[in-house]
Parts: sequence; structure tokens; C-alpha cells
Amino acid sequence: MTGADEPIEADQNHGLAPIFTPARAAEILRSLGLGDMTECALKTRAYRKQVPYHLNGNRITFTLADLREIAEGRAFHPKPVKEADDIAPAPLKAVPPQRRAPARTHVWRARRPPNA
Repeated sequence: MTGADEPIEADQNHGLAPIFTPARAAEILRSLGLGDMTECALKTRAYRKQVPYHLNGNRITFTLADLREIAEGRAFHPKPVKEADDIAPAPLKAVPPQRRAPARTHVWRARRPPNA
């Protein structure tokens, strides 16, 4: 058997980093001494960008490196946001006055008959 004919075993390492679901990642972190880490807490921190994570489609996943950083307590710093003092306010645009149709005096008229 060669190449594609060989069966793939679960223990083989193909150079890919193992990924974990939030439930499994929380279980691993609890075993490392973070007793208050639940799946919900881990997801919430990921959504708030307080811990490192990866998105696979719309699903949150964690790698070993992510779990190591969380366990070591390193702060996760998302992309820096400009301070409010650094941002100059945008100049206001002059809004032209809206034109109105000339006022018409309403004259009541009877309907025309349908056969006219």
C-alpha cells in the first residue's frame, strides 16, 4: 500500500495543530487549575476579545498555543484602537435647504364619470 491506499490512523500527527471546542478547552483549563473557567465564560471572553481564539466559519476554536496563553494569564491585546483625543472631529457638512413645491391652493373638483 502506498500513499492514498494507507489507512489514516487517529494517532498520526500530520503537522496540524490540534484544535479544541470551547467545551473541551474549558475542561482542559479547569484541569490546569482554572476552576472557574466554564464553556460559557470562555466563549464570552473570546467574544469580548479578552482571550486568544480562532474562528472557523462562525465557530470559536482554540489551539494548544491559545490554551497555553490563557493558562499563563497573558493578556490578549486586540488591535489597538485610537484614543478619543487622537481622533479629530470630522468637519460638519453644510446641508442645503430642501426645496419645497410651491404652495397650491386646493380646488375641489368632482370626479369625472367613468364613461366620459
